[in-house]
This record gives sequence, structure tokens and C-alpha cells, in this order.
Amino acid sequence: MRALFVLLLVVGAVAYGYWDAYVGRPVDVPVTARVITPWNMYFDSAELDQDNGQIYAEVFWEQPKDPSLRVSSIRIRGDVLDNGQKITSFDMPCKRAGSTWLADAKWTYQGDENTALLCFVKLDYINKPDTPDKPLNMDTAEAKIANMRLSYTADVKAVSRPMRYVTWINEQAVKIRDALTAPFQRE
Repeated sequence: MRALFVLLLVVGAVAYGYWDAYVGRPVDVPVTARVITPWNMYFDSAELDQDNGQIYAEVFWEQPKDPSLRVSSIRIRGDVLDNGQKITSFDMPCKRAGSTWLADAKWTYQGDENTALLCFVKLDYINKPDTPDKPLNMDTAEAKIANMRLSYTADVKAVSRPMRYVTWINEQAVKIRDALTAPFQRE
């Protein structure tokens, strides 16, 4: 009976640690956004075969003042304005390297690590070329977004930094997964 109580206590502590590290709570932090073209995207987040006229929102944030918290997700909603005229609306999560999870605040692309606190939202609008028989080039795309502005609000959630045992369990799980998926790979 005592062993069962200890087991339940350990399972409860582990469950609480994961809940605390992965369930987001609303937080108020500065968030800024601007319209960009595909050429301004970070390579870890760029999509292949993207239309040159596609526009994105590039979103910057700051971490909370409380050092025990870190931003885990951002949902941005609003309108894209071109010379004051609404051209499209959006309500989407911000992504970095294909994921909405931002709490790690570091991304790896081809071996290089990047810690810039920014993410991207693909907007539902594509700039058209001036002449239909030619593709949109970079200079024209940049000129077309020069007068575009975002009118937006952002819902930001933060999580607590994980307790040491949560980090350790996650590291062990990755090691086991790697050992099972590539058992003959050299270290």
C-alpha cells in the first residue's frame, strides 16, 4: 500500500511538472509585426516553391519580465492595409520552423542555431506582377509592400521554464528514440 502511494506521488509530481511546462497562460508582452516578402523570411521557416508575390507578417516579441516564464505561442489577428485600404484579414498562429511552439526560443537550420525572437504568419494575399507574362521580381515585390501596414492584436501565452526532471526525461526520450530509429548510426 505504501509503494502504491509513493508511485502515485511520483506520477503526480511528473504530471504536474509537464503541465506546468507545457500549458500556456496569457501574458502581456510587447509584440510588433510588419509585412514582408518571401525573401525576408528566415531559411528555417521559408516554404519551397513560394510565389514571389506572397506576403507574410513577421512578428517580433520580448520575453516576459518574470525570468521563470517564456513565450510559448502567439496568435495574431487583424487586417492588412495597403494605402489605408483593407486588402485581407487574418487570424492565425505564428510559426517558426513549421511549428507554433515558440518556448524553446532557439531553432537549428543546417547546423546553425538561431535565437532571434521572431516568427511568421503566411497571409492570404499574393501581390500580382505588373505584367501578367512576367513573374514578380524582388524589387517590385518590395515596392508593392512599402505602403502595406498591419492593424492587429496578438494573444500571447507563456509557460514556466521546465523543472530539471522534465528536461532530463525529455533528453532521455530523445536518446531512446534516436537509438531505436538509427541503431547503427555512428556517434
